Amino acid sequence: MTVVVHRADGGVEREWSDSGSLSRLNAFGVAHEKLVAPLCRQFDAARFGNTLYEALDTEFRLRAGRPSNQFITVVDVLSGLFANPVSEEAFWEALATDAAALTNKRIAHFSLRSVWGVTPIVGLQEMASADRQCGVDAASVVFGTYYTTSSFDLNLATHQDQILEKKPDLFEVFRKATLAWALLRFDIFNLYSDRGFMEPAGGYGSDRFGIPLKEMDLYAAADKRFYPYVYGADVRTRRATLAQGQYNFCMHCPDVGVHCVCDDEAGRSIRTEIAKRATVPIGAHLSMDYIPGAYNMYSLIVDTEVIKPRRTPVRDSRPLRIGHFPNHRFFKGTDYLEKAVQRLQQKGVEVELVLISGLSNSEVLKEMAKLDVLVDQLIGGSFGLTAVEGMAQSIPVVCYLRDDLDILARQDAPIIEADPGSIEHVLQVLAVMDTKMLQDIGQRSREYVLRHYSILSFAARLSRLYVETAGFPAPINNVLQGVADLSEKSIEVHVAEWRGHLVEAAPDRARPSTVATVRSNPPDVATPSRLRRIRRLPANSIRFALSLGRRVRASVRHRQAELRLSFIGAARRSRSGVRSLLLRLIKYFLHAGMNLYCKVCKIETMRRMTLGRARTFWGTTPILTLPLLARSDRVLGFKSYSVVFNTYYVTNSFDVNLEKYEKIAFNLSEKYFSRSVLWFRKLVFFYYLLRFDVFHYFYDRGVLIGPGRFGIAVSELELLKRCGKRVYTYAYGADVRTRDDTHQLGEPNLCMECPKPGQLCICSKDELQSSLERLDGVATAKIAMGDMVAYVPDCHNLHYWPIDIDAIESSPLPPLGKGPLRVAHAPNHPHFKGTRFLEAAIERLQSEGYEIELVCVQGVPNSEVIELFRSCHLVADQFIAGFHGYTALEAMALGRPVLCFLRGPDMMIDPDTCPIINATPQLIYSVLKDCVDGQIDLTGLGRASRGYIEKHYSIEAVAVRFGHLYLETAALPKRYSRALSRRLKALERDLDERDIWQSPVGAGPVEDRSAERQKGA
Repeated sequence: MTVVVHRADGGVEREWSDSGSLSRLNAFGVAHEKLVAPLCRQFDAARFGNTLYEALDTEFRLRAGRPSNQFITVVDVLSGLFANPVSEEAFWEALATDAAALTNKRIAHFSLRSVWGVTPIVGLQEMASADRQCGVDAASVVFGTYYTTSSFDLNLATHQDQILEKKPDLFEVFRKATLAWALLRFDIFNLYSDRGFMEPAGGYGSDRFGIPLKEMDLYAAADKRFYPYVYGADVRTRRATLAQGQYNFCMHCPDVGVHCVCDDEAGRSIRTEIAKRATVPIGAHLSMDYIPGAYNMYSLIVDTEVIKPRRTPVRDSRPLRIGHFPNHRFFKGTDYLEKAVQRLQQKGVEVELVLISGLSNSEVLKEMAKLDVLVDQLIGGSFGLTAVEGMAQSIPVVCYLRDDLDILARQDAPIIEADPGSIEHVLQVLAVMDTKMLQDIGQRSREYVLRHYSILSFAARLSRLYVETAGFPAPINNVLQGVADLSEKSIEVHVAEWRGHLVEAAPDRARPSTVATVRSNPPDVATPSRLRRIRRLPANSIRFALSLGRRVRASVRHRQAELRLSFIGAARRSRSGVRSLLLRLIKYFLHAGMNLYCKVCKIETMRRMTLGRARTFWGTTPILTLPLLARSDRVLGFKSYSVVFNTYYVTNSFDVNLEKYEKIAFNLSEKYFSRSVLWFRKLVFFYYLLRFDVFHYFYDRGVLIGPGRFGIAVSELELLKRCGKRVYTYAYGADVRTRDDTHQLGEPNLCMECPKPGQLCICSKDELQSSLERLDGVATAKIAMGDMVAYVPDCHNLHYWPIDIDAIESSPLPPLGKGPLRVAHAPNHPHFKGTRFLEAAIERLQSEGYEIELVCVQGVPNSEVIELFRSCHLVADQFIAGFHGYTALEAMALGRPVLCFLRGPDMMIDPDTCPIINATPQLIYSVLKDCVDGQIDLTGLGRASRGYIEKHYSIEAVAVRFGHLYLETAALPKRYSRALSRRLKALERDLDERDIWQSPVGAGPVEDRSAERQKGA
């Protein structure tokens, strides 16, 4: 069968297709003749399978980068098939059967095909080249590229962009179409663990990482060989990484949960599910810590024919040029390197640091050739592809290698080992080395790469992988074994050629041997006649003698430097055993004393509860209301404090702010002990564990550093439980908001315009479930309010935003009708506030001649926001969340009417008297128009707003709600419960006796405003 392609230039391309008879797919086409008719209009439905395969193969291989009109037709047909789950399942079953038949046919003829993808990693093309060395028809396939490289066999970015532009709702169908094509065309699938052909990725532990389960099941059904590889972020989890030792990738990560899998439970789920379905999972270096039982095969390779050894730069008297390529400096230990270089420069050591990032791989290689030394990374524990590329160019490489790390021929590895504690000393030693010594290290580096990290070396390893795991017939295995043996012999030839090249170039560097000869034959006696002869020497001879002496001294220093470098590595390895012993002793004594300490804490809590002197702790998320919540507890008679470790610009008025002390711990961690911050947090927690009895946390964090971006540390919760503490957890929004649940609320919602899904909120339902499950059996009560109730199952619905009505004095509205209507808006996150709807409504009103202006403020302290609200007639809060924010309550306390979208009556503490003007995004225009026309009594709504806050959100009102919560859930001693009940009755009586409906500015009682509310709604 021949595929004919009519090109745009009028030419014709023909290519033989091996699709053969796809009997099951063709039978499926007959059974679904109406659905496949648009694709098979030129043929009958009995050839649906062949038509589909040839159309996709033509598009993806012969028209790569030039999608045709028929391409959209193919995707449309598949969309119709996939609209019905029954027909979709039947399609995949038929395709898997035909794909298995094709694979077995190709195995019988040893015409295997493999695909490498789809993550656009540098080195993917070289891995496919190595596979071709094994006799396999291999291709690298991606759906897009990074700036680093675009060198891949098949880049389907143009097809994907066309779908996203014309029919974005068919994106997932397009990716399924690529999988259908790949299943028919390839027999061996080599994918990274973060994604596959189908979208969305993951779903069984993480929504960002993981090959879809359906896709992996199809590989098994189609009898494909499936090998999942890892590159780092797709397997790295936080707890496992922190346990690797003093230095690790996670020690300085600024965005936990953003760059890697991070969550250990999610990572475990991903690894387990992929390993179950893989022929065998592949790991190497650090990844072996995360994938028990993985096949250890090193996949960092470079094309040594493309990356040539560079000509060593002549140093003369210039500083040592140190190169570093930190695309993610917090993963590389860049700060340690910069500080080490700065200290050396202050000491007068001639070194120069060259930092390069954001360049393509080809540009990186050009800049790399100008270096004297390359520093790879100082905290991860292994080297990466950058180090291999540097060694391939014969550049000495400095890197931190873990002692227990399994590295190919480690005894021959020329890498100069250094960690944050020794990097300064290592660089100082390298700075006094001459060019010859650095050249020797570089030459050994090139030979090391030729032996172990070239395409030929990977081809040998890959051939053995197929022989040991793929289950191919004996004839194929014999051929693959022969490929492995031949590759190893070819490697020895390349190494011999490299050594021969060095011998040929040796005369250019023969002068050191002359120095040795002169040194071995010094003058025996300095007789007067000889001294006279020396005086008669020409000036050139004198200069030569002086330079000879300098070289002799330099040679001695270089030999000393070499010995010191070897001593540093040995000393560091010996220290690791002593450090391990000390850590074990410390852990033993900590474990021995922990039980006693927990008993003391529990007894102290029982004693204070019995005496009615309980203490409450509020922390550690620096939320604006945190100190006010502590004051609410003090109203109830508790001794209460708000504690934070950092603050936002909004406010810094907390009872205890440990920010400066934690900065000291951070400085100590950079200079001396990397875990200083962790130990500082533990000391603070142990202190508060003894001092407090009731702990109030938000869902995102506690005192100890948690396992990810959101969630309280398991160890902290366990200790709170053992010590008999009461634990209450609260939501502020981002710590519980998941993407799926938010979309289920209907539109508008907070996720519909989010610019960074997965970064600003917890987003993942699995991560939220993990965070909430830790609280089971520990939390006395889980609490939420408003829209946040939807995310926290079995929570107490309690409004816990207090307002200090004494600090926020109400004031009359500015005169109406003597200028434009001023509408205030404080959008710290405009995409979460629905700001664009408000702006559009006001621009429309202004274009129609209405006097109205929008006053926006963001990024300023809370006190300035309050003063801005005071100068306006109306405050616009938010229009897509479905619930009001704390800003709305502050505005109401000022006596300002508030415009906001409330999804339902359960969003308000008292729906019957709530004066908020309810407006969906579509109604903002009409409501504001009524406000400008005077049809809505803004003055009356302002007075009612102040009264509503006094009644429901004053510190005393919130304290009453907390008091009832404690009585219901805290299991207080009877004596304490009776005392708290008496205090609550007194507070409720005081609230009832207050004339809270009387406006502080002299307004009368609030009248019925139901008609106004209906108009606002």
